[in-house]
Amino acid sequence: MKPSSSCAMPSRVGAQLGHAALLAALVLLAACEGHIDAISADAGKARADVGGEIIGGADADTSGADAGHATDAGQPRDAAAGVDASPGMDASAGEDASAGIDASAGIDASAGEDAGPSDARAEAMDAATRPDAHAVDAGAPDQGYPAPECTDNQDCGGDRGCVAGICRDECGLFCLFSQTGSHCQNGYCLECQTNAHCEDLGSRYICDPTRYKCISREIDTTITKIGMFYHTWHCPAAAPPVHVISEVRAGRQSWDPDYQTMYWWHRPAEGYYCPTNSPDVLRRHATMLRDAGIDFVFIDATNHAYRDSRSDRTASMITQPFDRMLEVWSTVSGAPRIVPWVPVVEANTNPSINTVDHLLARLAAYPGMHFQLYGKPLVLVTENSQYPANATKIAQLEQSYTVRKMWAFAGSSTNWSFLEACQEDPAGAEPCQQRSARRNGQIEQITTCAAYQRTYMSVPAYAQPKLHGRTFRKMWETLLDNPEVPVVTITGWNEWIAQRQRCGQDPTCPCATYPDGCFLDTWDDEYNRDFEPVDNPTGDFYYRLL
Repeated sequence: MKPSSSCAMPSRVGAQLGHAALLAALVLLAACEGHIDAISADAGKARADVGGEIIGGADADTSGADAGHATDAGQPRDAAAGVDASPGMDASAGEDASAGIDASAGIDASAGEDAGPSDARAEAMDAATRPDAHAVDAGAPDQGYPAPECTDNQDCGGDRGCVAGICRDECGLFCLFSQTGSHCQNGYCLECQTNAHCEDLGSRYICDPTRYKCISREIDTTITKIGMFYHTWHCPAAAPPVHVISEVRAGRQSWDPDYQTMYWWHRPAEGYYCPTNSPDVLRRHATMLRDAGIDFVFIDATNHAYRDSRSDRTASMITQPFDRMLEVWSTVSGAPRIVPWVPVVEANTNPSINTVDHLLARLAAYPGMHFQLYGKPLVLVTENSQYPANATKIAQLEQSYTVRKMWAFAGSSTNWSFLEACQEDPAGAEPCQQRSARRNGQIEQITTCAAYQRTYMSVPAYAQPKLHGRTFRKMWETLLDNPEVPVVTITGWNEWIAQRQRCGQDPTCPCATYPDGCFLDTWDDEYNRDFEPVDNPTGDFYYRLL
């Protein structure tokens, strides 16, 4: 709400009024009662917009999935059969999403295939305004503070004075119309003196007593635990010949006629690795994620309910790399703990057949690698139409584990999610307000993503790109506005690969536009969800963003 025009007065007007005029001003002040909070709120919003990063409060009380946004949560991710088109899909998901994209960050503009209107908009951007992946945080103070704007009053001029390195207005009429704060101390207007002075900005803000500024408080890691989505499925795709989307688009490879072929979207900085045969890569992953503050990883086994032929190459994609991961990570001090995310479709316990039973048995051999939630090891289970969760099995697991159902765009308010959409375009000024999982009336889990899609990641009209980190930043703000949430998850670390889906199976991938098919989960430098460093100019930018 804006204050009414009748309340408008020049800043510091009280210092220049005579006695009678001052009395009249106080009458005006009384008449304006009720607008002061609005003035303060507007000022707070202006402060929150510094640097173009929107940090306003998000309404995290959204329960259930947005029917206009959700894809069919019953479909397996990246299944060869494609995705199920959902009615009511919001085609504006990626609208004007090019704001903030560094088009030079490893995207091969000469690729023969048109990735869509977002790429065209990115090319049209003023290159001088694009963030540099390698200089974006160069020279920044350790705490993110700007350099002091003053050292004494002479640096400020006029009726302003230097307090804690910031030019402040003189108090005048009780700091009512000051641009530097509403609390008078020693003749100057400060933004805050106590935490209570920051409450109007939201629960995330506290007063910095050294600068008298409201700042976003740090996440309390004794309360909030951070989980990272992690993949082990790379071994078949790492075997020669290696198929790479960026190489095909650059004309150096061709599409394999076999639609079961797995493609890397680009070469990781570690190369095309197979986790089972790459203990050094696994060790570096453990160290990097530990140093980034990750408490646990959740392993994607969602397409592998069984260890036999009913599931695709479970041994090479899941169980063998899982065993090697436990072996290596258990030797790394402070390594993130490991949580399996797996279907539970059979009531019986049979480690030789059921993937969930095998993974839990292997994890039990390394008890120090369990992630505890509410006093029990956490297990995530799928909830979709292909692999419906078996209630009897869940009841059995709950005797020894904390069990949570997880899928994308979760329909139930209590189900966790690995993928959610912002309710507003992340390129805009509004908070993300992605759906969060709630339990007993409180937020239990918030999901954040580097990028997301409603159908195919390679179809820009239905996908939200990384926006050079802005999408993730906007989603992370929801956590900052709810700083005591037990769990926040990040999607993801190292997905890298996807299968090509035939065109025409879904109305969002028409053959007239995409004759070579579409990719569900990953596509190029902007349309993927990986934080692991990549072997292109983007490099380790997204890792440093963590």
